Parts: sequence; C-alpha cells; structure tokens
Amino acid sequence: MADQPISGLTALTGANTASGDLLEIVDVSDTTMAATGTNKKITRDEMKTALLAAPGPIGGTTPAAGSFTTLSTSDVITSTRVTNIFQNTGASTNGKWFRLTNTGGDVLFGLNNSTGAQVLTGGTAYSFCISTAVNVPIEFGVNDTKIASLASTGLAVTGAISATTTGKVGTTLGVGNATPAASGAGITFPATANRPSSEPNTLWDYEEGTYTVTLTPQTSGTITLSGAVNEGAYTKVGRVVTITAQVQIDSVSSPSGSYIDFSIPFAIANLTDSAGRVYFAGVYQQGNSPFTTSINRVLGIETFSTVRFYITAATVAAGDELGIAFSYFTE
Repeated sequence: MADQPISGLTALTGANTASGDLLEIVDVSDTTMAATGTNKKITRDEMKTALLAAPGPIGGTTPAAGSFTTLSTSDVITSTRVTNIFQNTGASTNGKWFRLTNTGGDVLFGLNNSTGAQVLTGGTAYSFCISTAVNVPIEFGVNDTKIASLASTGLAVTGAISATTTGKVGTTLGVGNATPAASGAGITFPATANRPSSEPNTLWDYEEGTYTVTLTPQTSGTITLSGAVNEGAYTKVGRVVTITAQVQIDSVSSPSGSYIDFSIPFAIANLTDSAGRVYFAGVYQQGNSPFTTSINRVLGIETFSTVRFYITAATVAAGDELGIAFSYFTE
C-alpha cells in the first residue's frame, strides 16, 4: 500500500461497516508503511470474538475495585461490589427484564411497564415480576432442596406455612391433601379424617350429610321403616356429632327384647366413666308410640355403634312415628 498517515485513513462506522469488512492492524515498529510491511488484517467479527473471549478485566482499561471481571474458561462473571451489581437506569415507562432461555422454555424476571401488561399479562404497573413463558413451574429451594413449586394449578409447599400476622383466603382451602371445593368459601377436610394424636386445640374434621336410619329389636323380629320417612341428618365438627331424624314404622314382624337400637353414622367414643355418650335426647312421637316413655333412658353402650331405646320391642307398631335430636362424642 502507498505511504499514508493513519489519520488519513477512512474510518469504518456502523453505517458503512459490514460483518466481513477488514480492519487493519498496524505494527508500530514498521516505519515504512510499505505494502511489504508487517501490517495485519482481521475482520470485524473476528475482532469482536477475540475481544469477548479474552480473559481479564472487561473494558479497555483496568477497572476500579469492585467492577466486573470475566473468566473465559468457565464463562463466569464475578463482582466484589456490595451494591448495585447490575444497574439499568433512566426514566422509562417500559418494562425491563432479564430472560434466560433453553430448550425447555424461557424464564423472565424484571419490572412491568406502566400499564402492568408487558412482562405479565394482567399484572400491576411497575411491579416486580417472575414468570415463565411456557407452562412449566417456578420452583424455590433451600440448601439445594426444593421446598415450593408454583404452577398454573397453584402453589405446593413442602413443610409448614407460617405467618406472623393475619391471613386471608379468597375462596376455599383444602387441608390434609383434600381438594378444595370448587365454589363458595370455606375449609375442606379429607373424606377420611386424620386426627392428630395429641393436639386438643386442632380442628381436624368437618362433615355433614344424611343416612338411612334402621331400628333393630334386641332379640329377634324386625321393625321396618317407611321408605319415605327413614332419613337422619348429621353434622360432625371434630369429634362432636349432632343428629336429627324423623322416622315412621311401616310394619313390624314379631319384634322382641327389652330394647331397640337406633342406628348412627359414627361410633360413640369409649371414654373414661362413660363420658361422651348420649344420656338424653329430644324425642317426640306421633300415634301410640312408646318411645317417649324412654326419653330419659337413651344410652349408647356396649357396642357403641347405636343409640339404645330401653323399651319393650313388642310394644311398637306400624304407624308409630319418631322424631329425635341428640349429640354425642365419637373417636
């Protein structure tokens, strides 16, 4: 090349520089500037790659203490700075976020825009957001162990959730792995109660429903109830069961014995000194029923699976009607 001062060369700018354009590297020991001199050439992209791959400080000069350095052998960026390790400043109403991508999808974290719709749809203006761009969970861990998973179906947590202030659930809450109710508001307990062994201050079960009542004479024979009037309703809160029922005898077949058993949905607790049993029930009768004569003698004893009317079984007849309400403790 002809002798020419470096200052006279045309500069390559973003407007006229292509990725394959050649950049000239001058050996300052060559004073001849001749074509046979020791000048070298490299493309712009080759130069960029070489600069990014070089280990050592980022930037053209040695940075001040606390600035970033990069280790090319492990692709790790480190900093000894204690505040503002990453900082993106400037007045803007747009969202700003970091995005990590692999074959499984994207994860984003950053600030939403002024309308709350740039990083997360339906978000709050200028809120801090963490989200995935596909339907995969966001997981949290402690000591390299997962403790929580946030998915489109909800939040799953390993261990206890604690709070130092009041809490609020907008709709329903399931405990004991129970599926929360799909409507309304309340607490859902599992179908099979899981009572704590020694937690007297814990509410561990709630259930309400109906059941078909049966009357069974002590010794033999049968007492058949009307199919239209044979239902009992119950509510169970913890170990307390409350029952109301109205039944009508449709027919009898030689019932005998000194008592009649009234069926219940949960067994009566076998507590010390017979605590928790039914000793009194509100009873009414229609027809010539003998049930009201035993109003103060309704007990849950022996098998603990029924409420017992101590009346002569042979005295009941078709058409007798019984209404009853009582509470007892279950196990």
